[in-house]
Amino acid sequence: GNNGGDGLVVARKIHSNGGKVTVFILGDSSKFEGAAKQNFDIVNKLHIKMIDLHDVSLALETVKESDAIIDAIFGTGLDREVKGEYKDVINMINASHKTVFSIDIPSGIHGDTGQVMGTAVKAHYTTTFGLPKTGNLLYPGFEQGGKLYVTHISFPPVMQNSDQLKIATNDPKTIPTRSKDTHKGNYGKVLFIAGASNYLGAPYFSALSFLKAGGGLSYLA
Repeated sequence: GNNGGDGLVVARKIHSNGGKVTVFILGDSSKFEGAAKQNFDIVNKLHIKMIDLHDVSLALETVKESDAIIDAIFGTGLDREVKGEYKDVINMINASHKTVFSIDIPSGIHGDTGQVMGTAVKAHYTTTFGLPKTGNLLYPGFEQGGKLYVTHISFPPVMQNSDQLKIATNDPKTIPTRSKDTHKGNYGKVLFIAGASNYLGAPYFSALSFLKAGGGLSYLA
């Protein structure tokens, strides 16, 4: 599908920059369409090693010798439980102890709910496109994705103002650099009087947020 097409783009980019790449194809490559078919043809012309993976054992030795794995099996459109060879491959990835990069969302995570659809890739890094997907941010999808990066793909600015937009991003403010001849007392003190003896979560995070934002001393009562 489209996620597999993105994986083929990554494969040819790594190859073009001098990296050694092996591509494992799940499913029938003769049914590729659009960008996936186009990039499949390009990868073929680059003489990148491609293997039709019908048995997970075919990948074990290659995975063992690899530095990292690019997960491009399923994208955000997955709406069914992962079974069969797809489940076997995902379980192999999770057992490999290799650094795993997922494209858009870890394979096996529902794009809207963040739920695990039977089994899911446990990624170290996920790169999603345009905007985060709901499944990138809701548990357990958030935890499965590792560190999340959002890369731009030329979404029109007007899209950011759409009433149908569920998720948006903002640019984090840069915290001013502290001078080396100062101490915590120079950066303000705040007393938080909040919560109750059995409810410390929100007060704790409120006090911590002041320190995270560059404050000096935070008191919680």
